Amino acid sequence: MRRYIQLLFILCTGFAVSGKTVKQVLGDAYLCSTDSCAYRNFELAFNQIENDTHAALYDYFKFFYAIKVDQLDSADIFYATSQPQMARLKNWYLYFNSLDAKVNTLHDRGMYDEAVLVLKEGIKTAEAHNEEIEKVLLQIRLSYTYHDMGLYENGIVYGKRAKKYLDTTQHTSQLINAINAIAICFDDWGKPDSALHYHYLNVEIGLEKTSQWGASSTYNNIGNTYLKLNNYDSAEKYLKISLAVAKKAENVNQLATVLNNLGMISMKKENMEQAKFYLDSALYYAELDEFAPLEKRRDVYLSLTDFFEKMGNMAGAFKYQRLYYQYRDSMQNVKQVERLKNLEIAAAESKRSQEKAEAQLKIKNRNLWLVITAFVVFLLLAVLRQLYLKRKQEEQEALLRLQTERLRISRDLHDNIGAELTYISSVIDQKSYATKDPEKKAEYVQLSNSSRLAMSQLRETIWAIKTEEITLEKLMLKISDLSQKYTSGLGIKVDVKSSGINPVLKPARVINVFRICQEATNNAVKYSNCDTITIDANAEDDQLVICIADDGQGFDLHTIKEGYGLKNMRERAEELGGTLEIKSGPKTGTQLTLSIPI
Repeated sequence: MRRYIQLLFILCTGFAVSGKTVKQVLGDAYLCSTDSCAYRNFELAFNQIENDTHAALYDYFKFFYAIKVDQLDSADIFYATSQPQMARLKNWYLYFNSLDAKVNTLHDRGMYDEAVLVLKEGIKTAEAHNEEIEKVLLQIRLSYTYHDMGLYENGIVYGKRAKKYLDTTQHTSQLINAINAIAICFDDWGKPDSALHYHYLNVEIGLEKTSQWGASSTYNNIGNTYLKLNNYDSAEKYLKISLAVAKKAENVNQLATVLNNLGMISMKKENMEQAKFYLDSALYYAELDEFAPLEKRRDVYLSLTDFFEKMGNMAGAFKYQRLYYQYRDSMQNVKQVERLKNLEIAAAESKRSQEKAEAQLKIKNRNLWLVITAFVVFLLLAVLRQLYLKRKQEEQEALLRLQTERLRISRDLHDNIGAELTYISSVIDQKSYATKDPEKKAEYVQLSNSSRLAMSQLRETIWAIKTEEITLEKLMLKISDLSQKYTSGLGIKVDVKSSGINPVLKPARVINVFRICQEATNNAVKYSNCDTITIDANAEDDQLVICIADDGQGFDLHTIKEGYGLKNMRERAEELGGTLEIKSGPKTGTQLTLSIPI
C-alpha cells in the first residue's frame, strides 16, 4: 500500500498551483488523515468539475484514497469508472499507474486470475498505443503473477518476451528484473540448472546497477536454488551475501526471507542452536511489518514447525503448525461475490454518469439530489443493519435453546437413570454381601459389574451430549482415559496420539467413534494377550482415520465367527458414513481401521 501512497503524493504535489484548483483540492483530499476531512475536500472538488479531465481525476483520486484506507471494494468501483476515462483522455501515465495499483490490490487478496486478466488487458492497450516500455513492465508483472499461481511455463514465456525487448535498451534494472522472474519460474518448476543460468546472468550484468532489494533478492534466490540441490555450503555463501545487502538496505521483508533460508540450512547441518537464532530473527522481521506479505509469516511458521518437531518439542511444533495453517488458509482465493460486485459497479457507473451530466449542466438542485441519495443509502444501510442484527439474534437464541435442551437431557439422564443405576448397584452389593450361597454371590457380582458398566457408559454419553464443542483432541484424551482404566494393573502399555487438523465433531458422531474405540480396546485387553495397544487418529482432507492396533496373538479372520461386538462396531461405522477394516492373523496382532468423513 505504501508504494501507492508515495506515487500519489508525488503526483499530488505537482498540482499545487495558485488558487484552489480541482487538482489541488483532490490532492488535499487524498492527504487527509480522517474520512470527514477527505469527504469534505472531495465534495469541494466535485462541485468544481467542469470537464472530462476533472471527472476522470476525481475518480482516479477516489480510487487511490479507497486503497489508502483499505476499502478495496470501493476501490474496485472507482477503478472501473476512472480507467475508461483515462483511456479516452490518453493520459497513459495515470492509466498505467492505476493499473499497477489495481494489480497490487488483487495480489494482496490472492485474486491472481483477475490480476492476469487486468495485466493482459493492459498489455493489449499498451501495444495499441505504442507504449512499449509500459507493455514490457506489464509483461514482467505478468511473469511474476504466473509464478505465484504455479503456472511457471507461462511465467517464463512472458519473462522472455520482456527480456528480448530490454536486451536492446538501456533499462538495465528492468532487464535484471525480467531475468529474475525467468529464473525463479525455472527454480520452482524444478529446473535448478536453468534457474542458476539466469541468476548468474544477472550477476554478470552487474547487480550494482539495480536496487539493493534487487541485489539481495538475486543472491537469496541463488542460495535458495542451491538449498534445493542440497549444496548447503554454496547456499549458505550466497545467502550470507544477500543478508548483508538486506541489512544495509534495511529491507524487513528480505531479511525475513533470507534468515528463514539460513535457518533451514542450519537445521540440515544439524546445528540446531544456530537454526533457532536464525528462525527467531526471521520471525521477528516477518511480524515486524504489518504490510509484509502473508507468505513471509507462513514460511517462517512452517520452518519453526519443522524445528520444534526435530527437537521433540511437540507443543511448540503444534503451535506453529496451527499458525502455518491459519496463514496458509488466509492466502487462499478470497474473491468477492461476482454478481454483487457487478451490480455495484453498474450502479456506480450509472450514478457517476448522472453526476457528471449534472456537473456539466450546472443544475442548481444537484446538492438536493446528493442529500436524497445519501439519505436513501443511510436508510438502506439502517434497514440492512437491523436485518443483520435480527438474524444474528435469532441464531444466538437458537444456539441457546439447543444448548439448554442438551443440558436438560444430560441432567435428566444423570438425575433419573443415573440415580436408578446407582440404587440398583447398591441393592445388588447389599444382597451379595448378605448371601452365603457362592452361586448367588457370583451372580450378584456379575449383575453389580454390569450395572457399574452401564453407569460408566451413561457418564460417557452425558459427557458427549453436554459438551458444546468436542474437538478431536478432547475425544482422544477421553479415549486415553478409558484405555488406561481398562489396562490398569495388567501391564499393558497404551499409546494414544493424534495428528493433522483438530476438527470439531458433533456429539452423535463422538458417541459412535468412542464406542468403536471402547469395544476394540476391550477386545484387545480380553482376548489378544498383548503387551502394547496403539490408538492413532489422523484428520486430513475432510477424512478422519483412527487405527487401533495391538501386538497380541491375533486370530484367523476366515475361521473365527464374528460376534455381536464386531457386528455392532461395523453398524456404527456405517451409521457414520464410513468403513471399518480389520486385519489380523495368528501371532501377527490385530489392526482395526475406522475411516469416516469429517
